Amino acid sequence: MSIKRVLVTHGATWTRNVVSVTKVFVLSTFTYSSYFHLVSFSYEVLKDDDSREEYNYMLDHPDEMWQNYYRYYRRRMAPKVDVRIVIAVTVSLISVVQYYSAWSNYEEAIKYLVTVPKYRIKATEIAKEEGLLKRDKKLDRAKSKEKIKEEDEKVIRKVRVTEI
Repeated sequence: MSIKRVLVTHGATWTRNVVSVTKVFVLSTFTYSSYFHLVSFSYEVLKDDDSREEYNYMLDHPDEMWQNYYRYYRRRMAPKVDVRIVIAVTVSLISVVQYYSAWSNYEEAIKYLVTVPKYRIKATEIAKEEGLLKRDKKLDRAKSKEKIKEEDEKVIRKVRVTEI
């Protein structure tokens, strides 16, 4: 990249005596921070072949200003992640949310069914038919009433909802 192109982008004028005028112009007009900014901008353009080609095209075709902006920002702001990965992660997250929602709805329905006497009695009958609520009086003596009630609650919750 020539000094002319760098100066053109920053609004400087081009003269025939490039070497002496450029040194004087850069050191006298710019402060050191703006000079550093100019050098770092030049390095950013020159370090990558694609950006260098785009920059040269922009300087050769100034009438296509908006297309040049589009090409620059498309390269600069384009996502660096494969679209398939983004889709896979999005689908996975949606699936997890749906699963959690269905599980929560199921738990809420079971809690409701256990509290309604009509369904609770039916679930207790089914559990007794399947032999899930057999009581051993000798073993139950050592347990508190609350512990026995908790065990019954677990058994009633395990009864298949479709049978109720």
